[in-house]
Amino acid sequence: MIKLLLWLVFFLMGTYSVRAISTEKDFLDMLDKIKSPFDDGMEKAPEVPKPDQPAQTQNPSGTTDPKTMMVPIKFVPKPPLRPPVVLPSGINLQGVLVGEDMHQAIINDQIVPLNGYIFGARLNAVSKEGIELDYKGKKFFLKIE
Repeated sequence: MIKLLLWLVFFLMGTYSVRAISTEKDFLDMLDKIKSPFDDGMEKAPEVPKPDQPAQTQNPSGTTDPKTMMVPIKFVPKPPLRPPVVLPSGINLQGVLVGEDMHQAIINDQIVPLNGYIFGARLNAVSKEGIELDYKGKKFFLKIE
């Protein structure tokens, strides 16, 4: 009885494994027929050389056409960041003098004419609202308080 039961178990396992192999083969055949969703029909790009490998000087097909040649990528470091330009802290706008022919500002108890300089800053414009200064290529607007 036990022999019969063991024979039956081995027989069933053997037929199952044969079915699994034939099913796996059918499955692989079916996979070969299916088109990859990532395949768009375009030519594959040449592989980028790894850092430890030297760059190729011609394309994989062996031609020396300049349009198809591979060129090694050169990395250019970014220039260091410059600190922002800040108006000197000693500039204190006290008032403005605006008339037909007169545009002046009173800064730190000094009268500065239009296009005049104080602490290295140039006075570009004077209006009733305030003044515009140009310091190291940057424009600053100071309001009258």
